[in-house]
Amino acid sequence: LQFLHMVDSVVTSTGPTESNKMLASNSLGITSLLTFIILVLAWLVGFASRLFAVIRFESIIHEFDPWFVHILFSSVFNYRSTHYMVEHGFYNFLNWFDERAWYPLGRIVGGTVYPGLMVTSGTIHYILSALNISVHIRDVCVFLAPTFSSRKLVSIC
Repeated sequence: LQFLHMVDSVVTSTGPTESNKMLASNSLGITSLLTFIILVLAWLVGFASRLFAVIRFESIIHEFDPWFVHILFSSVFNYRSTHYMVEHGFYNFLNWFDERAWYPLGRIVGGTVYPGLMVTSGTIHYILSALNISVHIRDVCVFLAPTFSSRKLVSIC
């Protein structure tokens, strides 16, 4: 008899009850918490997987440039280019003639590279220096790929 009374009260009620509102609010909070936890774990997995070589061996530059693998030592060239740009400025970087690249002919760097990677890491280095955080440009170059890959993983989720 008590069961029929509960069914009758649920059927005859026209709007959401207080307990239904609280249940919906709790489920929304749990969903938000689970989403946050999953995104944090995805970020950690993306960051840690790219840092495996740094943790296992040492801070090496091969993380800086994964796309130009066909050019010998291009990662080192991109690091040298970034270091040159940070030390001498962007205008001098565009007009830089690098005698050590494509020896014995050399290379005019400004017209032959895509400077996005160098400008991004140089900008991050400049911002950190402006905040009085002293970081070597090599460390910025090494940690650029893990940071961006983990951000990409979170944006996909």
